[in-house]
Amino acid sequence: MSGFQASRAIVIGIDDYQHGIPKLRTAVSDAERLAQILAQDYGYDVDLLVEDVTGARLEARFQAARDQLGKDDRLLVYFAGHGIALDGDDGPAGYLVPQDAWPEDRDTFLPMTELHQWLEALPARHLLAIFDCCFAGAFRWASTRALVPVPKVIHKERYDRFILDPAWQVITSAAYDQTALDQLAGDAKRGVAQEGGRVHSPFARALFEALAGAGDVVPRGAGDGVITATELYLYLRDEVEVQAEAEASHSQTPGLWPLSKHDKGEYIFLVPGYELNLPPAPKLTRDNNPYRGLQSYDEEHAQLFFGREQEIEHLAALVADQPFTAVLGASGTGKSSLVKAGLLPRLGRRAEEPAGAWLILPPLRPSATPLPALRQILGSASSGAGNTPDLEALRTNANALADFVAAWRNGNPGGYLLLVVDQLEELITLCRDESERYRVLALLAAAVEQQPDAFRLVVTLRTDFELQLAQDTALAGHWARERARYVVPPKDHDDLRAVIEGPASVRVLYFEPYKLVDELIKEVIQTPGALPLLSFTLSELYIKYLERQAGARREGQSVDRSLTEADYQALGGVLGSLRNRATEEYEELPDDAHRATMRRVMLRMVAVEGGEVARRRVPRSELVYPDEEENQRVDMVLERLVKARLLVEGGKEDGESYVEPAHDALVRAWDRLLAWKAKAEEYLPLQRRLGQAAAEWERAGEKDRRGLLWDDDPRLPQVEDVVW
Repeated sequence: MSGFQASRAIVIGIDDYQHGIPKLRTAVSDAERLAQILAQDYGYDVDLLVEDVTGARLEARFQAARDQLGKDDRLLVYFAGHGIALDGDDGPAGYLVPQDAWPEDRDTFLPMTELHQWLEALPARHLLAIFDCCFAGAFRWASTRALVPVPKVIHKERYDRFILDPAWQVITSAAYDQTALDQLAGDAKRGVAQEGGRVHSPFARALFEALAGAGDVVPRGAGDGVITATELYLYLRDEVEVQAEAEASHSQTPGLWPLSKHDKGEYIFLVPGYELNLPPAPKLTRDNNPYRGLQSYDEEHAQLFFGREQEIEHLAALVADQPFTAVLGASGTGKSSLVKAGLLPRLGRRAEEPAGAWLILPPLRPSATPLPALRQILGSASSGAGNTPDLEALRTNANALADFVAAWRNGNPGGYLLLVVDQLEELITLCRDESERYRVLALLAAAVEQQPDAFRLVVTLRTDFELQLAQDTALAGHWARERARYVVPPKDHDDLRAVIEGPASVRVLYFEPYKLVDELIKEVIQTPGALPLLSFTLSELYIKYLERQAGARREGQSVDRSLTEADYQALGGVLGSLRNRATEEYEELPDDAHRATMRRVMLRMVAVEGGEVARRRVPRSELVYPDEEENQRVDMVLERLVKARLLVEGGKEDGESYVEPAHDALVRAWDRLLAWKAKAEEYLPLQRRLGQAAAEWERAGEKDRRGLLWDDDPRLPQVEDVVW
């Protein structure tokens, strides 16, 4: 393979054990066949050891390899023989069994930790070790971290990176607590011979098939001529698990592990006789940022949503089985993203199954006017959804939503209509009309009660608002049911790694140095609700990369696709990146007048309820002032903050557009905004009441404005003293 000075292999097979250790039937034939494939099909220089494979000879062979290998070589190590796992201080201690070992003398075994040290001392750039033996998975105790999932497409730039960066990987034929089959029971009974009259272990048989081309599983169903170690593992895992269970009623699960010297490379085989088919990597622009910053992941971003696979399956099963599910968690735990980018795509795939159609409505945000928002969502349903209730029906008929669901179900027997209410706490933080708040809850509860076989309601809610909505409301009885509450679990180390590396992998991006990923994880793993801050930091790292790329191009230079530690430090880390970016936007405004405007705009977007701080969705009309110069400043400030992804603009809601902070994290973590809020604490509730009164005045029209004018309200002097 181009890119390496030499391709070498050490292939070991032991059948004829001594000192009472049971003999094996296939290890030598497996080793000899693999040596043949590597030499003839892949051009390896193979060192085959199948006779007199003593512990001393193994050690001497690996010592010699240190002198023979160069830093730009690659090495494949294969071992077929006995392996055992014994109790150790930190878990199962794995051992390979040399041919001259004594069963009662642990010192005659080869500890996998010692073999690990021999391998780590080798100077090769790429190394792949394959162990086909019992308890081979115990080698994981000598490794360091999990590997990133294989990408759906291998682009040319990724392939080049795979070759250039260190790849130190281990494939094991069985888990640390599993035995590896030497031969399938059916083969032995039938006398089945494979590969020129010789019998092979099920793991070795699958390995040979993979190297013949079957292991080229990416892209799915097509292949590209490249078999990475990860693809090889995926093929071996699927084949061996099925064969062992079907023919021998035996559990055997191959594994894939990295060594400490592994970086961003992948051990690679090029399928003999296959022309490479590697498309170029996607162009990187601001529009295809793989990270959402403070915004949640929507259904359209499902391919960039990582780290919640188990939760998605669990939640999908709950929703399919019951009419009401509340997805709960603190702010910043990823509730909305889990539902919109995880659950909805999963149920969307289920909609194509013959068991019954799913009509998935667009997620509903309650906002300040939840009934018009619900009417708009129902109006977006397909024509087969029945007669859509108008706003008056929603306000006066408690069964309007249930009737709508029933009409749809009549035309779709066996189907399900799913409504997601995202951020249900907005019924408290934004909706000031108490009657409208309870009307919405009554409509939802009636649909759940009357159409339990057809209606599926999923709500996301911050846990600090649960008591206010789970008690003394129409949904209280459903909330109390077993399994109705799904609390989003915190992400563990591997989940966070997937959150960081998964989107980067989709866009063919890397972290330089790789330990930057560990630094990011370390900074957030003990910080509750830090996911938005992590995503914002990653988004800012991507933007920094684009800026470096643009500068390099102007200088006629190239920049690799790396997110760097230097940029991370410049941002102030995870906890400092949001605060620093918001402060930077504020300080870069042209003058004090614009900065005062930004203060007024941001204070409009803070909701305070029961001492809790949350973001507030602000109708665009609320930011229109009598002074045209102020309006121009508002437009400029909003444009800057939206471009910085600190604010988001929304489409029409109750007839007009809106703007809001991208996440609660902005209003809860930006120290300058919190200081402004503290100064305005006395006046914020007054401003909200005045805003609601003004909206009611506008809706009422000329004939029904009696009692709405604040001409004699005792709070009027306060209003006159405040400049917003």
